[in-house]
Amino acid sequence: MLQLLVESGSTKTDWALIERESGASRVIKKWQSEGLNPSLLNREKLFRLLREACKNIEKGKIEQVDFHGAGCESPEAQNQIRAFFKKNFGCQRVLVANDLLAAARACSLGKAGIICILGTGSSSAHYDGKNISASLPGLGYILGDEGSGAYIGKRLLQSFFYGYMPKEVEEKFAHWLSPNENLSSEKLRDAILEKVYRQTPANRYLASLTHFISAHPHPFLDHLLKRSFDDFLQLLHRYPESNRLPVHFVGSIAWHFQKQLKSALQNRQLQAGQIVQSPMQKLIKQALIT
Repeated sequence: MLQLLVESGSTKTDWALIERESGASRVIKKWQSEGLNPSLLNREKLFRLLREACKNIEKGKIEQVDFHGAGCESPEAQNQIRAFFKKNFGCQRVLVANDLLAAARACSLGKAGIICILGTGSSSAHYDGKNISASLPGLGYILGDEGSGAYIGKRLLQSFFYGYMPKEVEEKFAHWLSPNENLSSEKLRDAILEKVYRQTPANRYLASLTHFISAHPHPFLDHLLKRSFDDFLQLLHRYPESNRLPVHFVGSIAWHFQKQLKSALQNRQLQAGQIVQSPMQKLIKQALIT
């Protein structure tokens, strides 16, 4: 029997193919592909990306698919994923859940907690030890995604173009944005707006700007991160038990900026739980022992 594990965000997707034979299980292949978020992709593009990611999997061999993904909250999104694997691989056991459940299973060790994702986007939920019992609605990078890579990138650009970024950071950021061109501020602004509104997926582009913060530590950027995280953490008080339960995090933003995140948690008197870059390894480990 072959089991396919999938954990997808808006930017990238992790895949693992597990072989189960005579009571033993082993991973026979792992790979990555582009993000597969049904709330951001139309059906045609979603299926095209799925076909590309699965092109080396032999049809008729997979007996079970476990798909955890951003944007998979709604029955419509879950049905699209199920339809793809049933039609293209003849697989009848297709379990589809949102990425918060994968995060909960990776972090909580079967205990209650507040589960958060801080990656390209952001989300949160209360986990009772078995199921997601409450969650805040996902509003996407335009209306929500507080504390996410896209949110931080947006605030970074705002501070740059509105002129309240320190001069020494501004000069480095301008060069980082356009290293091979000496553009005027107006032309640089036009080039950035073109990328945000017309070219690349805006949420991914904005999130990519956080690489500048990683490479150029500065008190101003430190403060920007903490304020962005605080905007996210204040929402957690919507969960009545947030002040007594550990708050767990999954995602690249939480992982790479955990120092600033822990500081923001402390300021909010919230208990820091586990911080995991990706839940995939723990999902694989759990699959191998079940």
